[in-house]
Amino acid sequence: MDIKLAEKAMEDARGTFAVKTTNKVYVSPKTNPGMLTDSEVSGQTKLMELMPKTAELDKAIRRNKDQLASTAFNLRTNNPQNGTPYERGKKMSEDKMCLATGNCGEQAAVAAFLAIKSDPNVKAKTYLVTVCPPGDHVFCVTDLSTAPSWKNVADMVKDFGNCFGIVIDPWMNFACHVSEYEQEAEKKMKQWLSKGKRIWWQGNDVKNPKVGWYQPGGDYVARFLDSPLTYEKAA
Repeated sequence: MDIKLAEKAMEDARGTFAVKTTNKVYVSPKTNPGMLTDSEVSGQTKLMELMPKTAELDKAIRRNKDQLASTAFNLRTNNPQNGTPYERGKKMSEDKMCLATGNCGEQAAVAAFLAIKSDPNVKAKTYLVTVCPPGDHVFCVTDLSTAPSWKNVADMVKDFGNCFGIVIDPWMNFACHVSEYEQEAEKKMKQWLSKGKRIWWQGNDVKNPKVGWYQPGGDYVARFLDSPLTYEKAA
């Protein structure tokens, strides 16, 4: 698959959803770097409303209010839960009445469907990859030479046989080769960190989760890179 087709699938997967995610908010980059509660994000949002208006700030305020009111989360219940990633992705891509919002899992399923639709030769070479707890993410991989067996995201760069396979990650808003994924993901999270973006996460301790809004750095990045992976064939 040409990387340009993968980028198009990524963009179209994102464009499928009126609200692209339910697990991101924005606060000032100067805010306390520790985990924030809903009430603390609400307080930050009220302060943001007092600041000089810009299009970017207005977008952040709207997103924060949707998340805190569970508006976006409730809309996710309309999305299909059964079938293969290809089947779920096809329904979400073609039946716009069934959905309004999607997190990484929904977006990755739509990306898998669109990748296969644009290049049927990758049908048997496309998977959804889940970053298991304490990590928390899903992305699509396609055009692999062999079935994926990476232990974690940090392991992907060592897979020379699949180095030219392609990762499509609509939630992170990029597509790249397998060998580049760790680097590109870390780069994206550094950008988010500089803009004050926070991610809804359960924290490091799986047995005693501490749910809240975390910076996309430190422990969050570490667990993204070293948590175990599971695989689901797309079709």
